[in-house]
Amino acid sequence: MEVVCYRVLGPEGSRPLNRLVLLQSGAAVLQGVAFALLVPVLKALLGTDPGDVWPWLAAFTGCVLAYAALQGAAVSGGFTVGSQLSRVLHRRMADQALRLPLGWFTAGRTAEFSRLAGQNVIQVMSTPAHLLRPFLTSVLTPVTLVVATFFFDVRTALVLLACVPVLFAVQQASTALMRRLALGRDAAIGESADRVLEYTRNQPVLRAFGRTAEGYGALDDALVAEARADRRLIVRGLPGLVSFTFATRLVFALLRARLPERGMTALVGPSGAGKTTVAALIARFRDATEGAVRVGGVDVREIAADDLAAHVSLVFQDVYLFDGTIEENVRIAAPDAGPQELAEAAALSGLDRVIEELPDGWDTKVGEGGARLSGGQRQRVSIAPALLEDAPILVLDEATAALDQENEALFAEAVRTLAERKTLLVIAHRLSTVVHADQILVLEDGEITERGTHDELVTAGGTYASFWERRSRAHGWRLEAARS
Repeated sequence: MEVVCYRVLGPEGSRPLNRLVLLQSGAAVLQGVAFALLVPVLKALLGTDPGDVWPWLAAFTGCVLAYAALQGAAVSGGFTVGSQLSRVLHRRMADQALRLPLGWFTAGRTAEFSRLAGQNVIQVMSTPAHLLRPFLTSVLTPVTLVVATFFFDVRTALVLLACVPVLFAVQQASTALMRRLALGRDAAIGESADRVLEYTRNQPVLRAFGRTAEGYGALDDALVAEARADRRLIVRGLPGLVSFTFATRLVFALLRARLPERGMTALVGPSGAGKTTVAALIARFRDATEGAVRVGGVDVREIAADDLAAHVSLVFQDVYLFDGTIEENVRIAAPDAGPQELAEAAALSGLDRVIEELPDGWDTKVGEGGARLSGGQRQRVSIAPALLEDAPILVLDEATAALDQENEALFAEAVRTLAERKTLLVIAHRLSTVVHADQILVLEDGEITERGTHDELVTAGGTYASFWERRSRAHGWRLEAARS
């Protein structure tokens, strides 16, 4: 594309084109940098200290303003170079026409020459303004975005880098499809132009025999073929035009944060902040009145109840057990589970210790609502089915509230093991349960006010740090009988 423009303009007329390429390239690079700067901007806004966003926001604003200035100059320069291309091409075509013998100008060649001087020259002159800029942007902006993102967030950059071949393949396929359709349409338009010119020049003969436009078969067929080519371009070309945009949006969907696939996210905050409500929204016990809760990018309101239940397991603080045996209560999540699967779920939840303590083991009757078991025993029976179900997402809402310190520590270790293959959302007042979480979200009045690891949040000195300080001061407290 660019080579053709240079060839047409020649060495003497290429200076404006060189300046245009520099402007468009600079704008494309700045656009990529601006996109990359959104990473630290969003991390600062969602992090422990939103005030850190100002330097990044200033850099982003400056980059956008510089991009706007270069882009404005590039748009203007594109039309200037296009006009120059038009003048050069028309002059060369006129010079060439003067050198051709009169016998060369047959009806078909005259129509072709007219089309070259009109429609085709217009297409060429639109190249600098309408084709060169998207070409440079499609190459330089993604490359700049990937390279710059490595300086801010390696994980995000790796996702972008992994998606580049996919986007390139989609873009190439859509471009090839549009090229084939456009060539077919151009051929149909050329044929229609020839037939219209033929019909015009043969008017004396056609009128002598009473032939009108409707009765002139060659013209009718050419116009019908042109209409079909237009329809084909619209119908078949639409997927090609949409596919690259869809693929690009899919890539950015992969970069969105709600929770990361696999790993442990802890949700902490004061009573009444909305932690249990979040768990209820994920399981669709309630529906959001504003915004949306998505699992794998799909709104939970659009997921069938059976499918949602197969992907999300929940353990709530309030435990209710059915009047049956321990095994029957555990198997409710997976009736066909084998002995080995039961044993693994029991070991991870600490239920195996409960079974060893009870005379009837797995066959122990729990009573209505689990009345025959202690609070800690009921809690472990309720945890085991969620682990047995083996859903990819596990939500634990104060699941360790009724466990003693020893069993809580054992379960915390099991949770860290589960985080290697599941997506865990753990809601807990006991901060010792969430210390090793991959990320901790602090919820206050229904809004996430802090985000980070345990060490990051303690260092930040915010709400989480206050929680941790109070917990540390209370550590080791014990009740003693008063001395008389």
